[in-house]
Amino acid sequence: MTSGNVEKKWRLYAACDGKSPSLWFPEYGASPDEVMQALMVCHKPCPVIEECLSYAVSMDMRFGIWGGEDFRLRKVRQRTRRMVRERSREKNKTK
Repeated sequence: MTSGNVEKKWRLYAACDGKSPSLWFPEYGASPDEVMQALMVCHKPCPVIEECLSYAVSMDMRFGIWGGEDFRLRKVRQRTRRMVRERSREKNKTK
């Protein structure tokens, strides 16, 4: 199985499968109610929410709601993880 097929396979189990793609891209004019509707689908819970979020982070998806998070929240999480790793490395150097 190719990596492309693996990436797509989790999508078959997503709670958003079959829903309008416009819900997931509030940058293109979705109302706050539509954004909330999209987030509610993600946290319903979706059985593949972690895979979805991991995919978005690994692909540096700059638009859309993926894994129940928008781009800004994904960036905050990435920054936080990076800071924790850097501090951990610094702490290990001083030992």
